[in-house]
Amino acid sequence: MAEERKDLDDLKQILRYGSDEELRDFLSLLHPADLADLIEQAEPEERDRIFRLLPPEKASRVLPEIEDWYRNEIIKRLSHNQIVEIVDEMPSDEAVDLVSELPPEEARRVLEEIEKEDSEKVRRLLRYPEESAGGIMQVELVSVRANATVSEVIEEIRKKREKVQDLHYVFVVDEDNRLVGVLDLSRLLLAEPDQRVSELMKTDVIKVRVDMDQEQVAEMFRRYNLFTLPVVDREGRLVGRITADDVFEVMADEADEDFLLMAGAGEAELEERNIFKSAWARLPWLTITFVGEMVTGAVIGFYHQLLQQLIVLTTFLPIIMAMGGNVGNQSATIVVRGLATGKIDLRKVGKLILHQSLIGFLMGMIIGVVLVVFTQFRYKSTIYASTIYVSTIYVGLVVGLSICLVMTIAALVGTALPLIFKRFKVDPAIATAPFISTFCDALSTLIYLGMANLLLIKLAL
Repeated sequence: MAEERKDLDDLKQILRYGSDEELRDFLSLLHPADLADLIEQAEPEERDRIFRLLPPEKASRVLPEIEDWYRNEIIKRLSHNQIVEIVDEMPSDEAVDLVSELPPEEARRVLEEIEKEDSEKVRRLLRYPEESAGGIMQVELVSVRANATVSEVIEEIRKKREKVQDLHYVFVVDEDNRLVGVLDLSRLLLAEPDQRVSELMKTDVIKVRVDMDQEQVAEMFRRYNLFTLPVVDREGRLVGRITADDVFEVMADEADEDFLLMAGAGEAELEERNIFKSAWARLPWLTITFVGEMVTGAVIGFYHQLLQQLIVLTTFLPIIMAMGGNVGNQSATIVVRGLATGKIDLRKVGKLILHQSLIGFLMGMIIGVVLVVFTQFRYKSTIYASTIYVSTIYVGLVVGLSICLVMTIAALVGTALPLIFKRFKVDPAIATAPFISTFCDALSTLIYLGMANLLLIKLAL
């Protein structure tokens, strides 16, 4: 942190007092990720000067490291020629991201002016959904035939060394470009020059289809501890590859999105600077909460005579509502995380729901016993309610049974709801925000006051 602070101070000094040559030399010493952090802290005019002096090759590596909002502002201020030069230096996956952020007419002009081969790659990738394997893959790779020799493979790698970065595997294809194997670089380097690829390659290839969701791709990287993953079309033809750095970005983006959804905010919240747009984006979630709490209020209103007769019931209502909401959100968060990491087997959802429900029941039983004991010490043997007396044992039983039942059902709902959303292809993270809290509030109130009405008014009196 201290070093970053020093770099920022040095940059500010050079921007204020230094020449372009001094600034250019300073920028050349910084890693693209470090430079991106400094650029985010600079003023718009300072960013313009920095990008004017950055070589296109360095700028192409810095721009993807900058946060989306700052990057969009920078792109708006770059000249057309600067954008063309930067896109020309980018790997195809990063070029697609940049081009897709441009206005349609500007994007068309850029694609017309970059190298024809690069333009065709970008156009091809733009056809794939943004959050699919095709949307995050790059088409720069090294592929050879099975009958090629080791020396021929090394020559092919040398030819493509400028375009193909982070090379870990050479892909082996047949005459129709279908993927038939992979060749690890370590085996390649240790082999004899005249050995055939067919003798060295692995045929049990882990691959993904071009239409696979990016979250599933990330899970495959995690499960198999991969550096690179080949992407094939429906016929098994090799169309691209996904590297670990692409997946890191996916995982970070998905985590950001899930946290925002769990907080009841839209996924663009972090990038939005307009307070009116941010407020408008949050209103749908707040509306759900508002309607849910109105239902809770209606339940309380329905039992207002009971609460008037026995004011002590209101003492425990906030506790029961809070415990129900917390247990529901805990269960939902565990399930959402499990679905995101692939640790939940969707074939065993019944067992999962039962497991979480039993946990909710056990916790509810413990807390229920505590509340029963508390009522005996906190209140006298009888509680005066209007013109009647109610034994504290009845009040304690109502509170204890209610919280046990509420926490059990809340755990069940918190577990089941994300799984239901997943079944209908809706992001399960949505379940943890407004739905669980409002549902559990209304349900807790209904169970508690309904049980109080049954046991205290009908039976105890």
